[in-house]
Amino acid sequence: MTSAQTNERTTLRVVAPIAGFYFASFAVLAVWLPFAVDYLHARGLSAREGTLVVAAGIWIRTFSLPWMASFADRHGIGARALALASAASLATFALLAAVDGIGPLLLAGLLFGMAYPPLIPWCDRVAVRTARERGIEYGRLRLFGSVSFLLTMIGVGAWIDRSSPEVVPIPILIALLCATILSLWMDDPTRNRGSVRDRPVRGLLRDRGVRRILVTAGLIQASHAAYYALSVIDWQKASIDRTTSSILWSEGVLAEVLLFAGVVPALLRSSPKTLFLLGAGSAVLRWAVLATTTDIVWLASTSWLHALSFGATHVAAVRALSEATPSARSATAQSLLSAMTNGGFMALSTALAAELYEPSDWSPLAEFSGRSATYPAMALLALLGGLSAIRLTTTKPSTT
Repeated sequence: MTSAQTNERTTLRVVAPIAGFYFASFAVLAVWLPFAVDYLHARGLSAREGTLVVAAGIWIRTFSLPWMASFADRHGIGARALALASAASLATFALLAAVDGIGPLLLAGLLFGMAYPPLIPWCDRVAVRTARERGIEYGRLRLFGSVSFLLTMIGVGAWIDRSSPEVVPIPILIALLCATILSLWMDDPTRNRGSVRDRPVRGLLRDRGVRRILVTAGLIQASHAAYYALSVIDWQKASIDRTTSSILWSEGVLAEVLLFAGVVPALLRSSPKTLFLLGAGSAVLRWAVLATTTDIVWLASTSWLHALSFGATHVAAVRALSEATPSARSATAQSLLSAMTNGGFMALSTALAAELYEPSDWSPLAEFSGRSATYPAMALLALLGGLSAIRLTTTKPSTT
């Protein structure tokens, strides 16, 4: 066997568990994100109670995720943290599937909301470092997550249509079991680089460059809140059925897959600032169109912009944080990113979108409601993210 063949086999052994872990962890997201409330309703909760259980997991991650990652970085436990989080996710979701009643389900939802969110950002940490050391594109590893999300969402959706939402725990538990096993096989390129003596969250948040990366990514990604939460409802009012809505969503995920696969290699090689600006500009255009029309041709055309509005923004944020932070703080950095984009910023933006779309009677926004009020607000968030990106500068990470 030649040296080149040996290196290729070694690289495959290193990257295969990462790709598989992405596939498994995103399969969980693809089932829980769209079908959680339906599942909880089938378990006897009202729609409001089911939403409360799901929302509890979103809010808790905003606070728990950075501090859990900080603990991992301070003690230098590396990939072991990913294995522990995977096992905890499996255990807490099994608990959620076993208990009944709003109180126990709410508690189980909080525990799952603490255990599961670290999986993807901590895998990002390993993937970015591995990609750099092996000379491969991070996006080509990350695309396995997007492919998984697309296939799982379609497959499980069809399964639920034929049976009932009560099957939801089955694919989630299988995926979490696979993730736990794969995490034990995963190499961590930062495992021998030591730990940090201070508190990584505080150290990172004192860095102006890191704060700007988090705010930039948070604003652009939060601009997707109305699309995530309200697009299907809004399109139903325009006589667009759920099947067509699923196809439109799938277009966006497919576009994301193509981006991560490197269909346009120059995009993946672009600087974080360029990718942020592309993401912000695409989001502004996308939400401007959705504010003015529900014509199926326009919706189908703008769905492809998800590759930039979400995908390019995500790649920019992960890469920028990797460049701006030392390896000993990388888990905390990527977890802060997830906490800001999928937690704090997204939660606040979702609340804003809901209030704009259907204002409360007492709301000062009652005169402005519906699509024409909601999506311009999302476009404004993306624009603010773009303005923040203009001032973004690459910072050299410290060694502590």
